Amino acid sequence: MPMIYLNLNFDSKLFAIEPADRKELKTAESKTLDCFILEYSGTGEARLANYEIYIYPDEFLKGSEFGLEISPIPKAWANGIVKIKTKQDLYEYLLIDKKPQFSLVRVMISPFLELFPKKSEASTKISCEWSKKKPS
Repeated sequence: MPMIYLNLNFDSKLFAIEPADRKELKTAESKTLDCFILEYSGTGEARLANYEIYIYPDEFLKGSEFGLEISPIPKAWANGIVKIKTKQDLYEYLLIDKKPQFSLVRVMISPFLELFPKKSEASTKISCEWSKKKPS
């Protein structure tokens, strides 16, 4: 599996779609970030590409900033570089794509909660650049 680097930059309000998730957000129980889920949608020759990419906190490189805030308004942010292993076909699509587009699809939280960047399950485009080598 090839390694790629993603340089992420986003700050997004989050919404709970399911009633049980909205209720859980209001509890005093501590909540932690499990992962960000991004979507890559290909353009041009790679237009058939459509992948979900899971970004876990331990994949962020030193110096990156990311986090989750629940109160008063749920939000998540990331500003930094992640190093991830990716499927060969996704890697090949990225190589031929002149303008890859990435979106934030949802944020997974413990205890199990799914939060979305919009009040529907629609994704939100984010600033994300990819590279084969670690950006300087």
